[in-house]
Amino acid sequence: MAQITSEDVEGYQSFRKEGRKASTVNREMILLRHIFSRAVAWRYMLVNPATGVKQLLEENHRLRYLTYKEAARLLKACSGYLLAIVRVALHSGLRKGELLALKWADIDFDQKVLTVLNSKSSRTRHIRMNRTLERTLLSIARTEESPYVFCKSDGEPFGEIKVGFLAARKRAGLEDVRFHDLRHTFASWLVIKGRPLTEVRELLGHKTFEMTLRYAHLAPDQMAEAVSVLDGLDEADVVAEPKTLYRVATPVPHEGNERKR
Repeated sequence: MAQITSEDVEGYQSFRKEGRKASTVNREMILLRHIFSRAVAWRYMLVNPATGVKQLLEENHRLRYLTYKEAARLLKACSGYLLAIVRVALHSGLRKGELLALKWADIDFDQKVLTVLNSKSSRTRHIRMNRTLERTLLSIARTEESPYVFCKSDGEPFGEIKVGFLAARKRAGLEDVRFHDLRHTFASWLVIKGRPLTEVRELLGHKTFEMTLRYAHLAPDQMAEAVSVLDGLDEADVVAEPKTLYRVATPVPHEGNERKR
């Protein structure tokens, strides 16, 4: 392992990207970087050779969000714990992993605040609960001695809900919808309702603002209102051009000091 260099890692990356999506290779590189970081921590290596190897550029143009009618169809197709999970996702924007790791200690019903500790961005964020989210969480029966909100009868958290969600979306006729699209739906609904992108960024916990900008096109009214403030600024009665800004004085030579031609 100590003989592996950054050039070797870059070569492996180039080899893997042949015939594969950039996102697939990037996920592999993240895993490889983590393996090397553990090797450094355990003193099998001095440096991480994957550090500094840039990720491939991903072309991710997919932004699927549910309309209000589609969301109602999906909720109608859900039952039991899945119904609560989907509704919480739609009204909180939590990722699936964050939802399944949610604990009762993370919820402050008095202040109506939900705290996300195990965030993908490694940042703790706080989400204000609306009435729908609060009622949904209050309706969930707590399993004795289990700290998890969504858990099995033995108190262990759900490891995966894929089978139930796939069946529900099929019943709803929404087979192109992924669970992550519920997070997109939460953000899209906020933007459509006129909330600023800065607020959406904080609620989603995005590291960079560029990640939030993908929702900007959903707020055409706000964009139109923004540029409308410039109307009339170029009209004469609003901004009048000054008659004389400055005058250049031409020096007059004194008699006797003129150069003879």
